[in-house]
Amino acid sequence: MSNFPDFCAHGYRVERELGQNYAGGRVTYLATDIRNEVSVVIKQFQFAQSGSNWSDYKAYEKEAEILKQLHHPNIPRYLDSFETPAGFCLVQEYKKALSLAKQQYFNPAEVKQIALAVLQILVYLQQRNPTVIHRDIKPENILVNRFGQQIKVYLVDFGFAQIGASEVTASSVIKGTLGFMPPEQLFNRQLTQASDLYSLGMTLIALLTQTKSSDIGQLIDENYRLKVKQHLPGLNHKFVGWLEKMVSQKLENRFPNAAIALKALKPIPITQLKNQSLTTQRAGAIVGVIVLLGLVGIQIPRFFIKSSPSQVLVTPAPELKSQPSPPSQPKSTSNSQPVPFYVSSLDSSYPHPDMEMKGTFEGEYRVLPEYVEVIVKKATISNHLLNKKITYLRSLKFFLSYYGTPQKWEKFPDSRFEILQKNRLNYGESYTFTNIRFVIPKSSSTELSKIQMSFGIEHGFKGSGWHYVIYRPNW
Repeated sequence: MSNFPDFCAHGYRVERELGQNYAGGRVTYLATDIRNEVSVVIKQFQFAQSGSNWSDYKAYEKEAEILKQLHHPNIPRYLDSFETPAGFCLVQEYKKALSLAKQQYFNPAEVKQIALAVLQILVYLQQRNPTVIHRDIKPENILVNRFGQQIKVYLVDFGFAQIGASEVTASSVIKGTLGFMPPEQLFNRQLTQASDLYSLGMTLIALLTQTKSSDIGQLIDENYRLKVKQHLPGLNHKFVGWLEKMVSQKLENRFPNAAIALKALKPIPITQLKNQSLTTQRAGAIVGVIVLLGLVGIQIPRFFIKSSPSQVLVTPAPELKSQPSPPSQPKSTSNSQPVPFYVSSLDSSYPHPDMEMKGTFEGEYRVLPEYVEVIVKKATISNHLLNKKITYLRSLKFFLSYYGTPQKWEKFPDSRFEILQKNRLNYGESYTFTNIRFVIPKSSSTELSKIQMSFGIEHGFKGSGWHYVIYRPNW
């Protein structure tokens, strides 16, 4: 028998647990609306069992009230709320996406995409009357779906949002996350629209340095300063300056709001210019961020104890060699090292020689506990239609499927690369794409020994057809 709560009386069937914070009495479930079989997210606040106080319960009520008012494609919609004998439940739209905290690496261009997307969400929140301040922006509260070179971003967890200039109670101040909270939030001062910018800036630094949220204190030096230039030596100095302004300890030195920060970021290239040397970068004074608790002389918690700070050098992806030879199929290692792969439906040995749209895919994959990441370094698509007519490439799709049943892949979400400029292919012609990343979540119960990787090629004019190139890894 399942240990999940029974919400059927409210119209929902719990499928599995997505996350939990038992200390705070919060559990998040993936559920199905039994009226229409649509997946939803249910956040349960167990105030009767967790020892949480009344203000924590009111925070969940506030989240429901805020979400009712928000209508933005990058904020999961409020659907319902209800009370149970154990607590309060909030129902939201389900997004098949992973949090930034669960994804291993984003290149600088992708980090800029994420920054622009979150800023656009913040502009929407800040332009509301009264304005909405999120107060807990961090990697765990930003969901991301990769569609090839495009990234879809969602902002979640508005449980501690503040509307307008309402007072922030002492009990709610600690609800932010150390290292991501601006000083004014930590010390229970008035928050402004610039407060969320600090949290976003720290989130971007965590991504660029590949630092876990719990380890953000490792970026702090002996004087409790965060030296942005030191940790990001390969980035464009204008972007580093923008980032330093985002995370300025002094509120008046930050961008005043998201709209101005967004306008400033758009024209800035994130990677280092060819004629920009590191010596030039170091010529200016390093602008440090005085880290929160050290500023006022009170005891620094263990969270901020320094261990070896890390550096990330930003380098372009290596170029592919022409006419690559198929590598062998090594087993995926326990530490999730990338495993190379090569599959081509053009080869005479391919088991489905009658495919009309043929493809060659070369790259590498990694299997991690919660998702599979595939990087296609080079994909070549060829038109072999039997009627010898032209066609148009529309999209590429990656998904997992069981052996022998490529159509039965619904248990696994797909990751799609949309081809914005539809590429016309005459009969016999080929088109090549490079550096496409696919990421899809997977269940811990997924039996990899029975799973194959599938690449879908969508083509056609107004309508579309699909052809699949199948690859069986030696998981």
